[in-house]
Amino acid sequence: MKREHEYDQRNFQRHRRDALVMERLSSSHHLVPIYGYCANTVLTQAISHTLDDVIYARENEQKKKWNPRNGYQTKPPLESWMGKDENGELVATRETELGRVQLALGVFRGLMDLHEGDGTTDMEWLPVVHADLQAKQYLIDSDTGKVYLNDFNRCRFIAKKDSRSPDASNATLATNKDATDATPIE
Repeated sequence: MKREHEYDQRNFQRHRRDALVMERLSSSHHLVPIYGYCANTVLTQAISHTLDDVIYARENEQKKKWNPRNGYQTKPPLESWMGKDENGELVATRETELGRVQLALGVFRGLMDLHEGDGTTDMEWLPVVHADLQAKQYLIDSDTGKVYLNDFNRCRFIAKKDSRSPDASNATLATNKDATDATPIE
C-alpha cells in the first residue's frame, strides 16, 4: 500500500470512479480484477509488471539506477521474470511479430471492454473514457502474458446521446477540481 496523495474529496471521488469501473466490468478478462473497495483503498489482483516493463525491458537491462541500499543496479533481464509457453518462447515480448500482435490485442481488448462493456449483461453500458491512457496503465501477468487495463481514477463517463434529437452529439462529463459541478465538453 502506498500513500502518495492526501485524503480529500477530489481523491476520494477518483478512487470511487476507479472502483466503480472495475466493479461494473468485473467479468471482463481484460481489466484488472477487483476484490474489494473501501474509501481510498482498492484491493485487486497482484500483477507486478507493466507494459512499459515489457516494451523497454532490453533498454532497462542496460541502464544503471542508483539505489541507496544497494548502490547502482540494473533491472533483471526479461527472461528472468517473464513466463514461457510450451515451446519455450516468452509469453509476452515485443521482440517477435507474434509477441507484438499479442500485446497489441491485449491493449485493444481492454479498451474495447471499457468503451463497449464486456457484453455479459443485458444492462445498457455507458461508455467510459480512460483519460490517462499510457503504457504504465496496462499490467502484464508474467505467468500468462495476459494484458490488463488498470487505473480508472481519472476516467470520464460518456453521457447517452439524446435519441429525440438526431444532431445531438455525445458529450463527456468533466468535473472541475473540487468535483462539485459537472459540465459537458464537446
